[in-house]
Amino acid sequence: MVFIATALTIASVILKEEQKTLENLLEIRALQLGEIMSRQMVEPLLYEERYSIFTLFQSYINSADSIIIYAEAYDQQAKFLLTSSQQLNIKPLPVELSTYQSKAGFIHRAKAIQNRKAFDLIFPITTPSLGLIGYLRLGITPEHLIETIRDIKNKVLTLTVAIVFLGILAGLWMARRILKPILTLNRAVLQLEGENLGEDIEVLGIGEIRELTLSFNAMSKKLKESMMEIKKTQDALVRKEKLYVLGEFSAGLAHEIKNPLTPIKMLIQRAYEQNEPLEGTDLITINDELRRIDKIVSQFLGYARMNAPQIQTVDINRLVKDVIALTKRKIEKSGVDLAINIDDTPLNCETSADGLQQVVINLVLNGLQAMPNGGVLTLSVKRDDNYVKIAISDSGVGMTEDQLEKIYDPFYTTKQNGTGLGLAVVWNIIETLNGNIEFSSEPQMGTTVIVSLPYG
Repeated sequence: MVFIATALTIASVILKEEQKTLENLLEIRALQLGEIMSRQMVEPLLYEERYSIFTLFQSYINSADSIIIYAEAYDQQAKFLLTSSQQLNIKPLPVELSTYQSKAGFIHRAKAIQNRKAFDLIFPITTPSLGLIGYLRLGITPEHLIETIRDIKNKVLTLTVAIVFLGILAGLWMARRILKPILTLNRAVLQLEGENLGEDIEVLGIGEIRELTLSFNAMSKKLKESMMEIKKTQDALVRKEKLYVLGEFSAGLAHEIKNPLTPIKMLIQRAYEQNEPLEGTDLITINDELRRIDKIVSQFLGYARMNAPQIQTVDINRLVKDVIALTKRKIEKSGVDLAINIDDTPLNCETSADGLQQVVINLVLNGLQAMPNGGVLTLSVKRDDNYVKIAISDSGVGMTEDQLEKIYDPFYTTKQNGTGLGLAVVWNIIETLNGNIEFSSEPQMGTTVIVSLPYG
């Protein structure tokens, strides 16, 4: 690129300077011809010998390498006298000849050369005794100038191409000689992965490049050793974390199961000590507590072993309305007013019907439990950009910021008879559906839950 840019810049400068020089030479030659012809026209013009003037015009126009393509003569009042040819379509003069009484001049020379057209030279014809006796108009053609510039341009471009070609060859040689070690080192850095760590690359180049390659090999070995140590530490931390989580989970599960086992144990122990059979309310209590244990175990299994969801086209509006129908009696018994903002138009989404229904039911029941003294439960469904959003709001007791941070923790609950697994299961389901769930709540101000699912 450096060779190309340099060569083109030099070529451009040479062409511009050469063109400027040739234009100046053309101007000088035209002025010289004008001066010579004006002197030769003095006598014929004084004696009105038009044929002599015409012959003079033809001799200059027909000469070899002539730059004149037409000529015209005017008297001292700028009246037209004769032209060199009637066949040429010569344009009328765009200026007054009186401006050229004392000095010759060109008309639109630069513009004409740029457009490859002839331009005019106006030359006053004077004598020492009589002064101005007429005007000479010459049509100067730039064709010879253009051809010369074209030849120079071809030569310069040929030379430029040769220089660029040699420059590219030199650049390739330099790249192979100088850049090969850098490219080798760059490839090694790009391929720096776990299995390639510690492998030495070929030491090429001299000076700083050689030192850099040696440093890279040393760094690669140290990095591999560090990665192995990090992996061992990470594996140990993962094992400890798994054991910690298992311990926390087991402790929570044991605690939740132990609670209903306590009254069962007390009833059985009392029956054994008093030698009395279990009957009536004792059996009802035992049955209720066993049902409670079964619910805890079922929720635990549902949280721990989440099956892959069956994705299908689901009308979200219809699904939420079905949940409302299933929970309507419980809503009425709770003394809660229901506000619904759901369109009748189907809002289809690719998701799991069973999983999403479980989520909505859990959130509705949580809202009811948060309003023991009644209130308003609001359900709405809307599409927002690329998501379908299900919003469930209650006017219940609400939650503090500390409680909001722990709502997804297994076995964490603020309810007297809660297991603390409901929202953990909800979060797990939403996660498998590539959705999102957001809680916003303030104490005594109620809670709003928004479930967002990808749409389309």
